[in-house]
Amino acid sequence: HILSMQRGDGGFGLWNGYSDTDNFLSIYAIDVLQRAQTQGYDVPEYALNTALGWLFNQVKSSDFSTPVLHRRAYA
Repeated sequence: HILSMQRGDGGFGLWNGYSDTDNFLSIYAIDVLQRAQTQGYDVPEYALNTALGWLFNQVKSSDFSTPVLHRRAYA
């Protein structure tokens, strides 16, 4: 179900892959997917790599600057 919320850019939306990306939700979803993979669940590599690419780009961008340091720390 989590992967059905993934957008084409690798981020995640609240309702489906076509809703706006929610930065904190995306970080949380990526964390869940990585933990699931570590526990042996089948997480498609392409979906996880796309999500991690999105995360890398977000952390580099100004969207994760001063007012939302908690987001940057979690990311």
